[in-house]
Amino acid sequence: MDVQLLEQDMCRILRHTAPTYPIRVDSAGFCKLEHLVVLLKNSSPTERLTLTAADIIHHFRHNRRYEINSRFIRARYGHSFIKINYEPSHPPACLYHGTSLSTRPHLVENGILPMGRAYVYLAEQAEVARSFAKGPQEEKVVLTINTERALFEKASFFNIKDGIWLCAIIKPDWLSCSDHFL
Repeated sequence: MDVQLLEQDMCRILRHTAPTYPIRVDSAGFCKLEHLVVLLKNSSPTERLTLTAADIIHHFRHNRRYEINSRFIRARYGHSFIKINYEPSHPPACLYHGTSLSTRPHLVENGILPMGRAYVYLAEQAEVARSFAKGPQEEKVVLTINTERALFEKASFFNIKDGIWLCAIIKPDWLSCSDHFL
């Protein structure tokens, strides 16, 4: 089974296209695991005809992108069709956002917006933030977010898991002037 292709399909469905399929996603982003399995079997390569809920649990139970319990699954973040209400958390003094070198000037001037998603992705480690950036490695930069200033201005941050944070927007004056070229 091509696990990478399976993950791409799961990601697309759980984050973006679930409402176009006959599966129900609740307000917290969860759907029944058995319904997702049926959908994945019916809309993909023949090698998935034997796919089970146990297969998904086995391959993705330690993946930080998904939250799985015995009967339900959801993408933890990255949704474009639903805005999950997470519990606010107190972030570290700095968080990081990965982007391309060509996009940097626009973000510094206008701030970071979710761009069709519910939240902006941030990370506790610059290396992780850089991995979220699109484009060639040599054209990726990491912007530093001053969370203390953002908190002073009443921003809310949400700790999803494993050092991944979300915020509705990042204003330009919350960005520090230092970039990380890793």
